[in-house]
Amino acid sequence: MSVVGFLGPAGTFTDIALDTYLDNIGMSVSKKPFSTFSDCFLALFSGDIQYLFIPIENSLGGEVVSVLEELVHIQEHVSITAEIQMKIVQSLMVVKGVDVGDISDIYSHEQSLMQCRSFLKSQYPQASFHSCSSNAVAAQSLLDLKEKSSSACIGPKKLTKLYDLEVLKEKVNDYEDNETRFVMLSNEKTEPTGQDKTSFIFSTFKDQPGSLCNILQEMSSRGINLTRITSRPSKKMMGDYLFYIDCMGHYEETVLKECLEKIASNSSFYKFLGSYKEGAIYA
Repeated sequence: MSVVGFLGPAGTFTDIALDTYLDNIGMSVSKKPFSTFSDCFLALFSGDIQYLFIPIENSLGGEVVSVLEELVHIQEHVSITAEIQMKIVQSLMVVKGVDVGDISDIYSHEQSLMQCRSFLKSQYPQASFHSCSSNAVAAQSLLDLKEKSSSACIGPKKLTKLYDLEVLKEKVNDYEDNETRFVMLSNEKTEPTGQDKTSFIFSTFKDQPGSLCNILQEMSSRGINLTRITSRPSKKMMGDYLFYIDCMGHYEETVLKECLEKIASNSSFYKFLGSYKEGAIYA
């Protein structure tokens, strides 16, 4: 049986989203959790897993930076082959059966802390916030503490069943419209569906004025709809950036294929990330 990797352990939003995705497409695979995104990608490249399911951006917290940095190094035989979006509901939880006093320490993944920033600032202004590699690790951290009455964690309500916790307050995210976009990577090829998106990365030549504008014009002049653009430092020199692009269309379509070839030839760096059907939104 094929294996899909994800950022674990069990109970993370990624785990929940993966189960939702697999159920909806009727896909039967074995799941394997990893402790870091780096380990996830290494397992995919080595063939230890055949699929990788990862979060890439959130409507409130923005891009998952560590994932963007890993995507720069994906191998040519690997690409994004699917995506979904999932509604995210954050809950504040404590250890079951413990008399909770003043909360002084709150544990969670950095994205969850960002999504609940206003709530935490207003309700727990004196608390210390501890960033964990996942919300499930944050939940386990509570159980490992000697003094549990002053600590809480933030994450999906499902953690209460896995880690013997109880909900202190539900829906603590600052905005109801809180969605995370997840993508599946594999070495499979995709076919155009008429409702596709394409992702790629490029960097411009520093000594050419208007180089970024020229590349974006390649898309605009062909009527290609750009749906997302974000940038990250290339880590080569000050002022040198990588641009992450999502646009509508499939790379096998003539207009987009010609555009991508033109962009690749006029960039100092270019990496194709994949073409895939635009994903559904799940509650």
